[in-house]
Amino acid sequence: MKSIHLGDVLFLISSMLLIAVGLENFSWIAVAVRAQYLILGLVALLVGLLLLANVVMPYLLRSMDQMMDMVIAALSLVFLIWGLIAVFANDVGFFGGFLFAAGLFGLAGSGLRMGILK
Repeated sequence: MKSIHLGDVLFLISSMLLIAVGLENFSWIAVAVRAQYLILGLVALLVGLLLLANVVMPYLLRSMDQMMDMVIAALSLVFLIWGLIAVFANDVGFFGGFLFAAGLFGLAGSGLRMGILK
């Protein structure tokens, strides 16, 4: 690989944070099954894997490229807001700071990839 796009680096960071948040929220199922932890864990894990696949296997997702940028931007905004809420609220999810950072990196990566940021 000769060069890597900054948006790809931000997507990799965001995907690792989302996967960590997803797995950590899943680990609380053993303590007490609460729907919000299950939903946050599932959504964070799936979006983290989607972002990872977007960087590692870009040709697989090439046909949905433009739509995928909008989906990733929208999901990143959701995680940014959800992470901010999780930092200050009880019983919304764990690792709200990681979730906020993942949303921020995802939005920055989307902005760079779509040409909104330079």
